[in-house]
Amino acid sequence: MEKILASIVPERLRLIAEAKAPSNLTTWHINSVPAEKKNDLTVHAHTQLVVSTAAIHNTTMLTTHIIFDLLARPEYIGPIRDEITEVMPKLRKLDSFMKESQRIHPLGLLTFERKVMQDITLHDGTVLPKGCYFAVPAYFMAMDPERWGNPGEFDGNRFLKLRGDNSVGGKYTFIKTGIGQHDLIAFGHGPHACPGRFFLNNEIKVILSYLLLNYEMKLLDGEGRPANLVSADGIGPAYSKKILIRRRKYTA
Repeated sequence: MEKILASIVPERLRLIAEAKAPSNLTTWHINSVPAEKKNDLTVHAHTQLVVSTAAIHNTTMLTTHIIFDLLARPEYIGPIRDEITEVMPKLRKLDSFMKESQRIHPLGLLTFERKVMQDITLHDGTVLPKGCYFAVPAYFMAMDPERWGNPGEFDGNRFLKLRGDNSVGGKYTFIKTGIGQHDLIAFGHGPHACPGRFFLNNEIKVILSYLLLNYEMKLLDGEGRPANLVSADGIGPAYSKKILIRRRKYTA
């Protein structure tokens, strides 16, 4: 990565000095780092790798989780497959299944990691002193029985039922963030919520739609949903797990 950036960073620094730099992530990062770090390729490489993790690995991990959950509960495949044949914006069953999979299998135990830049007093009187770090326990909120009633039970129609008819708009959809009883914060919340979640939403739906329409998939006989891999505060799918897959046979 540093070799790739070796020619990019100096050129971008020149464009910034001439007020001609494009407004993109590379420019924003260079502008945000201290002056003594602007030529440090290691710093810039680290940022690019973090962004790649958010843009690529998060998508593949969540998609794998959803596929495993579908194969462990094949009764959802038929209704979702029928829905896919209608039209993408109306994929309410798939959207609900995706969000439930994300609730049960978040990308990490924690989210919203922050460093406190100045003393903050919360509404209950708790003081977060300057310099400390904090995070929100995303997994435990998603598994809180006071919030969900039956958090350990996978219900692919959970959010479909919460949405009811179309009058509720975008609430409880996959991309929706919030801090209410039935909201998830996997994408963060507020002005700094993940801006890529809208692209991610469509990307995963396209991948799953193609797979469900063109292939039959199942877990190996006698095997249940593969257990997750947990490392530090990260939660990932079983990457080496094998499934059975074959192209669907179409009949007139």
